[in-house]
Amino acid sequence: MKFGALTDMFPRNFSMENIIDEAAKAGYDGLEIGIGPNYWNHPIYNKEERRKIIEHTHSAKIEIASLCAHFLWNLGFAHPDERIRSFSVDLVKDTIEIAREMEAKVILLPAADTPLTKPPESYRLFKQSILGCVETAEKKHVILAVEGVGREFMKTANQQLAFVKEVDSKWVGAYFDVGNSAMWGFDPAQEIRLIGPYLAQVHVKDTAGKRFGQGTIDFKAVMKALRDVKYDGYLIVELAPYGDDPTKAVYESIAFLKKL
Repeated sequence: MKFGALTDMFPRNFSMENIIDEAAKAGYDGLEIGIGPNYWNHPIYNKEERRKIIEHTHSAKIEIASLCAHFLWNLGFAHPDERIRSFSVDLVKDTIEIAREMEAKVILLPAADTPLTKPPESYRLFKQSILGCVETAEKKHVILAVEGVGREFMKTANQQLAFVKEVDSKWVGAYFDVGNSAMWGFDPAQEIRLIGPYLAQVHVKDTAGKRFGQGTIDFKAVMKALRDVKYDGYLIVELAPYGDDPTKAVYESIAFLKKL
């Protein structure tokens, strides 16, 4: 397995170059670039800035493991407004093109909806939107990884598994979040074994935003489950910077995980 860090872990005043350097120094293999609601301001959507990021990752000998489409929380694949869904699909298609250029193999898509839609309709609209992106993902060899983010239409590993099987494309997989699973009362190790063959990527964090080892998750059991299903992809650390030392989480997290 490889170790990666979500860019949201780093201090807000860090440039992408600062983040790349700090992650490489800490010993991470790759980065997951988080793209928030102000996506139009993100450097990866600027050709020249994107070129600089790619060159800097090559120089630092670190990969761009994945892109995280946080912006779908504000737009949405399951939004009741067809214009917003269509815009979201087009934006994800553009992001697939960028992922290919940056050699990122995965795009995280949060299974988010709005209070205006009920679970059956949310599921239908989300699936419709995903299917609108599959052809582009297939052409560019980028996996669309669906993460359960607490919405009733796709909260459990069973629901993720059923969805991925129904879409039936090798370019659509499950993005499993260890911390989310435990927070919702499930056994992460058990869910990993259930969804194993369809795992595209994994987020790791402890419960309640606590530092690794201070929450309730048995990470030894999680790692054993991942090894048992022969998962060899990225473990992406997803934590907020510590208030007392903004980069401490970056170093503590990978040290904890490498000991398991």
